Amino acid sequence: MDQGTLTEAEAEAHPQANVILRAVGASGELVLDKVSGRIVPGDALLLCSDGLFKALPEAEMGEMLRQGAGAAMVVEAAVARGARDNVSVVLVRVAG
Repeated sequence: MDQGTLTEAEAEAHPQANVILRAVGASGELVLDKVSGRIVPGDALLLCSDGLFKALPEAEMGEMLRQGAGAAMVVEAAVARGARDNVSVVLVRVAG
């Protein structure tokens, strides 16, 4: 998908869609995705496994976080929706 050869829908339906490409602690070398931007008080940073974003649309996750939901509530919502993969979440709220 990053190379533009698959659409998001094609990537989700691909036979290797569940192959783990990276995992924290899986090897001695970390391969990181880096993004830059401004973080301000009130922001929420969500690190999650594909089990979450396959079960909940991004817009719904965002709305839950804006309403103050914690990590456990987001996981519970994914499980209630029938998440078929593991759902791992780290949520950081920026105080200020």
